[in-house]
Amino acid sequence: MEESRVPSIPVPHLRLAWTVLVGLVTVFGGVLAWIHDDLEDEILLAKTELATQIEGRVEELDEKISAVSQRAAPKNENQEIQPAKDSAPIEAEAFPQTERETPAAASEQQVFALLGSGPWNGPQEIELRAGATSVFQVSLQEGLEYAIHGTCDADCDLAVHDSAGEMVGTDDALDFVPVVRLEPDQSGVFDVEVSCPGDACRALIRTEETRLGVLAEDEATSIAVRLEAGTEYRLSGLCDEDCGDLDLVLRDPQGQTVVEDVLPDALPVLMFEPDEDGEFELAVTMYECSVEPCVFTVLASLGN
Repeated sequence: MEESRVPSIPVPHLRLAWTVLVGLVTVFGGVLAWIHDDLEDEILLAKTELATQIEGRVEELDEKISAVSQRAAPKNENQEIQPAKDSAPIEAEAFPQTERETPAAASEQQVFALLGSGPWNGPQEIELRAGATSVFQVSLQEGLEYAIHGTCDADCDLAVHDSAGEMVGTDDALDFVPVVRLEPDQSGVFDVEVSCPGDACRALIRTEETRLGVLAEDEATSIAVRLEAGTEYRLSGLCDEDCGDLDLVLRDPQGQTVVEDVLPDALPVLMFEPDEDGEFELAVTMYECSVEPCVFTVLASLGN
């Protein structure tokens, strides 16, 4: 019986097959490397575009916050001292409004420090001759944010000094509405210096606790406020240039509405004298915001 034999393959053919195989592997590896590099480039480009969008949104929000911070008092050089907004009932016919839907709560609940946890400071009315200076004192608490602002009938300046005499804030710009914002690093009594560098002037100076937040259109949030019976308080709000309607509603410890400003404007003001001590709820509603989110500030001080 003859033994079966495996046909032999010539050596040159084997070398050619090996060369072809190595070439295919090399080409395939190159294709994979190209696909990998292309994917890395696309991922890097996508990440860069996303980072640019996020950075732009953060800058936009920072600009809004800065704008609201500078508007703790309206910058109007022709403004005269005006009395506080009257909290008496206003006839509904004067401001007709369409029926509103109940706003949604903010998607992420904002956390605010209790308003009124520090000392309350009342307004100061001051008359000064040209070039004169007047100083009064306010009590401020560490870690809380304050806005000290004046409304004058001529150019006036503000400077704030701590108990050691160090200046912690100033506004000496040529305007009728100076504003100093500060967050003390220690509690104590601070000196507020008011001056009229040019003409004689009358000034109304308010020291207000502030709370800053952001809301989208039709969103609402709330801030706890500690109030004492028999004391008149002033709670007001303002927001950025994209906000068209901001409302404030104050509810007592039992949840009943005691005063509100729901007029179609972005400058709500509440004046209220409670007949009981307790923690009240200040509801803030962003009814109109053309470019979301909108930044708002709530300011609180003693009334008058």
